[in-house]
Amino acid sequence: MLGCYGVALFFLAAQQRINPKLALAVILLDVIWVIDSIVLLLSGRLPLTTAGIWIIAILALIVAGFAEVQYLGLRRMRRDKAAE
Repeated sequence: MLGCYGVALFFLAAQQRINPKLALAVILLDVIWVIDSIVLLLSGRLPLTTAGIWIIAILALIVAGFAEVQYLGLRRMRRDKAAE
């Protein structure tokens, strides 16, 4: 499933003009990933090792960073479109 998401992101990013609705969907999916990671870590439902906890936390931070950069890009794209 994650591979399909990556392929979809690749094709979305390769477009000449990115659809703002699709970009917002990507941002929301990234936010859901981060929230789910936090819930997973706080719930204690899985017997994670210390390394597993760190890996999930670091990946959540990376995905949160991607979401932030994507959001800033979406804002800039909307601002540039309004300036036209």
